[in-house]
Amino acid sequence: MSDQLPIDGPWAIKDGESDGNIMIVRSNSGYRHLGSVPGYEYQVDIAVPLHVPGTTGPPSWEENAELLAIEDVPCPALQEEAQSLLVAIITTSGMKEFVFYTHARSR
Repeated sequence: MSDQLPIDGPWAIKDGESDGNIMIVRSNSGYRHLGSVPGYEYQVDIAVPLHVPGTTGPPSWEENAELLAIEDVPCPALQEEAQSLLVAIITTSGMKEFVFYTHARSR
């Protein structure tokens, strides 16, 4: 299975609410059929605070464009050689959070 990782989607978008703020969750539904991926037992979250969050939580259009550009740097690097798997991106309460599952590799 590890030769098939990481999985690049499809991605699903859902919205909801967290502490009265809008919450948008993009999840990589490509992992849904796998359930728990053996060997990827550690969750790593990278939270990027928003400079100017909207009044209900999400970023402005301009800041969101900057965040999308930022997303293109750490995500591919962390997924290189399937070290980590990006499973979700959550935007709410003044931050964008990248959720990965990773494993410890012996050296």
